[in-house]
Amino acid sequence: MVAMETNDTYVAMYDAHLARLESLVRRLLPLEKLALLDPWALQLELLDYHFELQMAIKAENDAKAVIGARIVGFARSGQGDVNEQSLRSLQGRLDGIKHRIEIHNHVLRLARCIGDAVAWLVLGHNRRYIVLHAENAPHGNVPPRESVVAMVETAKGLSSRYGYPILHDLTNWLRIGDLTFVSTDGQPICYEVKAQQPIDVEGGKLYVMSAEGFSMAPDSSTTTPPEVALDEPFDKQVDQVTEESLLNDVMPRRVRQLRRMHDARVLFDAEPNTTVSVRGQDRMMGAYPRGDGDYHFDVMNQVVNAAMRDNYSSCVVDDALLYFAVRTDKPVWYPWQARQDLPHCDQLVADALVGGLWDPKGHDTLYTHLGGTWEHLGGGLPPHVKPFLLYQYLPLEAKVEILHGRLTVGVWLDLRRVYEALVAIGVDARLPANSDEVNVALIPVSVTTTLPDGRRIIRDLDVVRWLGWELIHHCLSLPAFAREVEQIVEQVAERDSSVFAEVDLPVNPSKPRGVSP
Repeated sequence: MVAMETNDTYVAMYDAHLARLESLVRRLLPLEKLALLDPWALQLELLDYHFELQMAIKAENDAKAVIGARIVGFARSGQGDVNEQSLRSLQGRLDGIKHRIEIHNHVLRLARCIGDAVAWLVLGHNRRYIVLHAENAPHGNVPPRESVVAMVETAKGLSSRYGYPILHDLTNWLRIGDLTFVSTDGQPICYEVKAQQPIDVEGGKLYVMSAEGFSMAPDSSTTTPPEVALDEPFDKQVDQVTEESLLNDVMPRRVRQLRRMHDARVLFDAEPNTTVSVRGQDRMMGAYPRGDGDYHFDVMNQVVNAAMRDNYSSCVVDDALLYFAVRTDKPVWYPWQARQDLPHCDQLVADALVGGLWDPKGHDTLYTHLGGTWEHLGGGLPPHVKPFLLYQYLPLEAKVEILHGRLTVGVWLDLRRVYEALVAIGVDARLPANSDEVNVALIPVSVTTTLPDGRRIIRDLDVVRWLGWELIHHCLSLPAFAREVEQIVEQVAERDSSVFAEVDLPVNPSKPRGVSP
């Protein structure tokens, strides 16, 4: 008879996985300079960890199928009490399988957070590149080992020429292409690799069907080697990728990937707040925060350090945001358990009341917004938000505590105050009508441009939501946030006035799709 697993069993398994992740984090984070990073050791260790977790999940799913078949057999036999006891035992084993799968999936998400941190560091925090290469379906599992061998060996061959390699499958957000190389001058090159099968690793040869790359530098290039030797440097002719070569290609999936790489390159080159036509569709590229605004890093650092010492701390800034941090001896929740309320929640509400950020008698909860590091652990943030491992206001020990789920850092945001700050500088904003608008736009903002002949161009700016993440997760001050929005509104109005003055458009034409800031 199989012994029933207890909660302590799952805690021990979870803690063992987190200890491995912590060791990787402690190796990565002190290396702030790209020159100090080992191009391969940490990424290949992460890759092996992905394979290990995926194989563990597969084994659990196989066992689940066997037990499920036995349960069906017992249910059909109708032998009474004996089978009821057996069914309870089998159901307990199914619950154990479910819990272990939840642990492995959660650890995989955290491993991808580490992969994202590697990508951000290597790319020099180039958010535009990361966001534009996230416009594809999320990664599933790491590909079969033979495909990964093709990517790794191609990357090793190209790294001496093109720079530090990033394996996209280890990240959440680099979804277009398979590899990115970053040279010492910071110029990234995206590569797509297709492997032939089988791959004769023992023979020392790796057969690569194609390895094409689009540079984010002024010229785009492709490399197509028929064969790469595992023990020899990659040294093949670089040719140009053309529209004609894509149209004549007989590999549809390859063409799709190269087109996505090409589109990302076109958007990457676009000037801030300009509209670019990509395959007949207008795409508006906004501007990221310039980085010279006011940030409350020192305040948040003080809040975090106080919570590490006293388990709870908070501070109101700009009369609109409540920074808080909560530390516990054990994780606030485990992957196999229902999420629990945050400790010190009563104190948090009390601090929000004292700070004037919430009125339970007349202040609709729609106009408050909570954002915190738990969103990272659940994989619920967009690509332009930095991995929490790179938050500069967090000391290393605090990042480790967040990884383990023992520290939560967050922001309570009063949307009314944000709305008032925008209106005060003349921005056309309104309070959100429902939670869906909060999720889409944070604060709905529109730009109206009146042309000389009386026609009006009206745009809704989803860029405000992107800046909202900067406000919530990167400690941007509210005055700096308002100035950034004001500048974008002015630039969009000026651009529309120039672009559409001579264009025959109806009043209030349909709005081009908005893209990242």
